[in-house]
Amino acid sequence: MKKIITVICLLGLISLGCELLQKKKEVGCVEGDCINGSGTYSWEDGSRYIGEFKDSEFHGKGLYSSADGSVYNGRFNNGKRHGKGMYSYGDGRKYNGEFYNDKMSGKGELEYPDGRIYNGDMKNGKSDGKGTLTWPDGTVYEGEFQNDIMQGKGKLTYPDGKVLKGRFINGILIDK
Repeated sequence: MKKIITVICLLGLISLGCELLQKKKEVGCVEGDCINGSGTYSWEDGSRYIGEFKDSEFHGKGLYSSADGSVYNGRFNNGKRHGKGMYSYGDGRKYNGEFYNDKMSGKGELEYPDGRIYNGDMKNGKSDGKGTLTWPDGTVYEGEFQNDIMQGKGKLTYPDGKVLKGRFINGILIDK
């Protein structure tokens, strides 16, 4: 009789343990008001948004963490990153600056996984306009960029003090 009770108890514990392991993650609005207010929304892949909502879209201040490891903390407008924010990309890049219509646009600083740091104008997610690009070895380019490329007037300064000034096309100095 004790063995039967023990077996029944063990089966019950195993069943309860399996049920807990198989329990699905909470998805959807898991806390607060995700229509017009502040709340927390979770997706089945593990992505999560904590912040303000308007008409069921991210709107105002919020924190979005993606399943790929990227995290955005900043302003949203109608479901898109818009205004000032900080974004750590899943690939290791880190951006602190302005967003427009879900893309890096305006003034900002972008750190690359290889140690380069760009500080300046951004347009449609790329360095575009005036800016400074610094390499880990101390090399510095100050000047114009277009589509992430040194393009236009600029100055390239090497760690040994050598300076190249002039017009760059596709990242290459062509006029001094």
